[in-house]
Amino acid sequence: EQENPGYYIVQFEGPVEKGWKDALACAGAEIFDYIPDFAFIIRLIPDNEEVVRNLPNVRWLGIYKPLYRINQDYLDTMRKKVNGAKEVQGSETVSVLLRAVVFPGEDLARIMSEIAALGGIVMDTVFAERKTILKIEIPPDRVPDVPSIHGIKSVSYTHLRAHETVLDLVC
Repeated sequence: EQENPGYYIVQFEGPVEKGWKDALACAGAEIFDYIPDFAFIIRLIPDNEEVVRNLPNVRWLGIYKPLYRINQDYLDTMRKKVNGAKEVQGSETVSVLLRAVVFPGEDLARIMSEIAALGGIVMDTVFAERKTILKIEIPPDRVPDVPSIHGIKSVSYTHLRAHETVLDLVC
C-alpha cells in the first residue's frame, strides 16, 4: 500500500526546460506553482522521492514545510495587533480572519473538520481554477496550526476581529 502524497519543493539546476518538467511528471510528480529560482511546488508519493532526487537536472528536493506556507512577518505583525486589540478593547475576544488556499484534489470536508477542531469557522468557500480558497475566522493562538493541515497550500491574513470591530492588518 502506497503512502498518501506529500508536498515538496523541487529545484532544478538552471532555467527549467520542458523536458525536465516532463521527466518530473513521469516520476509521478504533480507540478503546481513556480518558485524563484528554478523551483516548483509538487505533490508526490513519498516512495518516489529518490526517483525525483536522482533526475539528472534536479539540484534539490525538500518537504514543502508549514512555515513556508505562511509569511512569518505577517505572523509577527498579527501577534502585535492582537495584543494591541486586547488592550484597546479590554477583552480577550479577538479572532483572526484568514484566507487559506487549498491544493486541488484535497478532501475539503477533512480540512474543514481540522479547522473546526482548532476552534475555527469556515465563513466562505471560493472555488477557482486549480484551487479552493477558504475564508476562516480562528482564535489567534491557533493561526500557526493552520498551515500544518495537510492540503493547505498557503495562508494569509485579512483582518483581526475584536468584538464586532474589524481591525485592518496592514504590514
